[in-house]
Amino acid sequence: MESLAARVALKNRPGIALNLKVIGIVDANTGHAARAVLLFGGAASIEERTGEVWNEHWRPAFQRAVDAARDSLGLGVHSRHRGRSAAWVERTRPRG
Repeated sequence: MESLAARVALKNRPGIALNLKVIGIVDANTGHAARAVLLFGGAASIEERTGEVWNEHWRPAFQRAVDAARDSLGLGVHSRHRGRSAAWVERTRPRG
């Protein structure tokens, strides 16, 4: 959290997105899927604006967290989460 606060103070948007994703990974893995989705949505919004690419080192853990959060929230996510987080969940939904 201190790292996130420092990046916010410095207006380091790519760093903020990274911190939001890392915190979201922890949340998704500790049963806080709804908060993880909100954090992932915030990170996605920043990344869309800055064009920054996610650090490949974290990608496997991030994808597992995305899957866990999506599974935990189920199909009713759209009725409980509006705006960017719902859009993020839809964008990350596997296409089949």
